[in-house]
Amino acid sequence: MKDQIVFKFPDKSFYYEEDFCVGENNYEAYKLIKEWPNWSFKGINIYGPKKSGKSYLTKIFSDKTNSKIFEGKNVNKNDLETILNQKVLIIEDIESFKDEFLFQTILNDYISKNKFIYLTSNKIAGSSSYQLKDLVSRLRSLAAVAITNPSDDLFHQILTKMLSDKQINITTKEVNFILKNIERSYDAASRFVKNLDELSLRKNKLTRLPPEIGNLTKLETLILNNNELTGLPTEIGNLTNLKELYLIRHILLDKLVNIINFAV
Repeated sequence: MKDQIVFKFPDKSFYYEEDFCVGENNYEAYKLIKEWPNWSFKGINIYGPKKSGKSYLTKIFSDKTNSKIFEGKNVNKNDLETILNQKVLIIEDIESFKDEFLFQTILNDYISKNKFIYLTSNKIAGSSSYQLKDLVSRLRSLAAVAITNPSDDLFHQILTKMLSDKQINITTKEVNFILKNIERSYDAASRFVKNLDELSLRKNKLTRLPPEIGNLTKLETLILNNNELTGLPTEIGNLTNLKELYLIRHILLDKLVNIINFAV
């Protein structure tokens, strides 16, 4: 748009354990993650449909174990040294792993060293059409834990918490309406709340932002289009998760130095 300045910040995704909503669909998987490293086995396969929360759990586990997450489709021989030096092997979406021999080599190395293995997939590991029998055997030996899509009650809890975290207040009736009209998944709820949050400061004829805006530390997009702002509070520098900031060009031109300072 010609009449606005858009600041884009590095994309940062945060998955806080305290924000994860536990229900019947994911309790067993979450329990195992909490119990690590006191497992009675060395390998686990968390499987379930897309957007059921597997990636969220994986991020929590990655932080807990201080180990890097690898995407199956992106793993190649150049990654081998890095992968083998991890404390725990964490690979997401193993069905997309392209090199079976490489995958088998990695698993054999971790198993021979008695190191932990954590894999996610849409279907239970070993049920895909792998050609290497030893690879299939290795995968089937893992402890398998299923995750399903959240129940209505859990999804209500998830959406309500996401809205609360963004300081968006809506009625129970409105929440129930939303639940009936969006896909029942973590991703869908997150996208909806993000879009709703982006609309909250548009066209409000604001002449100033309260310093309390600095408390919205999880805010990712701030859109101030079509307002009458003459300045920004210094507390806006506390928005460390901010990815995008939209401003009307001619109103805050003399304040750009302050904005750039916190963007660096």
